[in-house]
Amino acid sequence: MFIAQSLLLVSCHPTTREGVLEKYTKDKILEGYNLEGFDLEKALLEGANLRRANLNGANLCDANLNGADFSDATLVMANLSVANLKKANFKGANLTGVIFFGSILDGTDLQGANISNANFIGANIRMANFKRTKLVGSNFAALQLSSANLEQADLSGANLRGTSLVGVLLRGANLNRANLELSDLSMVDLTGANLSGADFTNSILKGANLSGANLELSNLTGADLRGANLKGANLRGVVKNWKTNQ
Repeated sequence: MFIAQSLLLVSCHPTTREGVLEKYTKDKILEGYNLEGFDLEKALLEGANLRRANLNGANLCDANLNGADFSDATLVMANLSVANLKKANFKGANLTGVIFFGSILDGTDLQGANISNANFIGANIRMANFKRTKLVGSNFAALQLSSANLEQADLSGANLRGTSLVGVLLRGANLNRANLELSDLSMVDLTGANLSGADFTNSILKGANLSGANLELSNLTGADLRGANLKGANLRGVVKNWKTNQ
């Protein structure tokens, strides 16, 4: 009986783009569906329920996913370029290797998701929640992360070169060996953050709170630390050719 019910459930899943859009039009529920490799470019899926869905390798380029729920879904190597992800929910999702080129992440919730080796180049990220998110090796170069929450996020090996992090929450974040060259971290709270081996060459850290942070073996050549709080920070092996008030 259980096997028969399972086969019936699978057979009810759409197998074409048209079937997916028809099901969405009916009730917006695509929860748990296997949509691996589907071409959903420019699809209108605003507010869709895609919880626990398999979207590995799917093409969602330029799709409208405003307010969609992807919690606990898998989107490994999916293409979300120029997609509208405003207020979408990706809590606990697997987004390893996803392309976010030019996408809109305004108020998007990615808390606890795995977004390692993802590409965010050209993305519009505003007030997004990356708390406790795994962002190992991801590319945020030259972006403006306006008011994003990256508390306790794992950004080890991430590329943040030339990125503006003003107003971003980074308390307890892991930025081990991250590239922060030419980045702007003015007044940013990095309390207790792991910054070991990170490259801060010519970055701006004016007024930043680095108390209790681990800066061991980091490179601060040419960095501007005027007014920064380094109380209790681990500075062992740091390249200290920086600008300070002292």
